[in-house]
Amino acid sequence: MDPGSFVAEIITIIGYVMIFLGVYKIFQISSTLGEIKELLKNGQHGFAGPTGPVGADPAEAYAENLLRAVNQEHVGTSTERA
Repeated sequence: MDPGSFVAEIITIIGYVMIFLGVYKIFQISSTLGEIKELLKNGQHGFAGPTGPVGADPAEAYAENLLRAVNQEHVGTSTERA
């Protein structure tokens, strides 16, 4: 077997695999878009959009409070050094 033909066969197989993966990814995207359309059609009750959050998520509230505390601490230490 000629090494050149072996390399060509490997490249051909890799090409077929890439084409298969591309088609698979297109089906995944179309499935996801179908789900998004379905959610938009149903109105997805509970989504507040730009007017405000849906509800108080305890983890999100904790993270916001922690961020505020760290920012206040950082501002306090940066002014003390000056």
